[in-house]
Amino acid sequence: MLNIFKRNDISTAIVLVVMSFIMRLKYILHPPKVETIEGFQEGFFFQWKGLYNFYIAHPSLYIGLSTILFIVFAVYFNFIINREKIFARKSFIPGFAIILYSSFLPSFSIFSTVFIANVFIFLAFANVLSAYNIYSPQKIFFNAGLFLGFATLFYFPSILLFILFILLILMIRSFKWQEFLAYIFGVITPFYIGALYLFLIGKWHNYTKHLYFRMHFPTKIIATPIFITLSIITVIMLVYGLFLVNQFQNKNTTGVRKKWNCIGFYFVFASIVGLFSVRFPSLTWLMAVTPFSIILSQSLQNNKEKFNTFTFYFLLILLFSIQWIMQLKYIL
Repeated sequence: MLNIFKRNDISTAIVLVVMSFIMRLKYILHPPKVETIEGFQEGFFFQWKGLYNFYIAHPSLYIGLSTILFIVFAVYFNFIINREKIFARKSFIPGFAIILYSSFLPSFSIFSTVFIANVFIFLAFANVLSAYNIYSPQKIFFNAGLFLGFATLFYFPSILLFILFILLILMIRSFKWQEFLAYIFGVITPFYIGALYLFLIGKWHNYTKHLYFRMHFPTKIIATPIFITLSIITVIMLVYGLFLVNQFQNKNTTGVRKKWNCIGFYFVFASIVGLFSVRFPSLTWLMAVTPFSIILSQSLQNNKEKFNTFTFYFLLILLFSIQWIMQLKYIL
């Protein structure tokens, strides 16, 4: 089956959709209790009570629709990885990797303000990567800052990635004040829009009562066996993936090597941002899932075919084991 995802055509996209629903069928049939999904409707200065009410009324439908939205994001994610030539050949493996890893816990699969923030962060990251071969990328850096600003409005800890994108810009291109200022103005713009919104709805004078900073580190963990299993497999796959990346770096162009360095920094910063939740790992860890999935893709497509196949089926077996055999339902 792995060979199917090594292609890049419409039939592979259809298989990806089918596999996505299979991997999340457990959550669709047995949705998690709403109190276990920490603040999925909470933004920085607003609440989407409609999301909460919709989930309460139709949890299975909510997760089904969340799966569809995640598939759309996975296809775009896959498109960007292929466009930037991160890997030697185009495939659907990056899209499969992010669907697979995000299916390990139901909180990763829920449509939430964190999911929207994650999409904006990846849009910013994609814009920065695309600036490598552009002569005058001020507009691109403004857009990257704009996406980061909007991400912060949906999930405030995203503001910590402000430093990340400065580093990425300096890694991709030599420093220019015009490009740096374009990025700064992009970040500021969504905050101006948010302040204008509070003013127009009459909540400007007591706006601090409506801010949800979400800046707290975890005090609880999910069920210990599942936490240990996920931690071990994540570390193993991270080390293995980075080992393969390093092994093949000499065969990559200078541009691709720079982009892999950007992915590494992206994962480090996203991991920090993903820690801000009462219970760990929670839906906020989706921030780290995105860059991790790029690294995970390396362990599924290299010249070690037997290892690729073993890794593919091992992860699938582990996924279904966590969902069904290890009785994940008692933490849902």
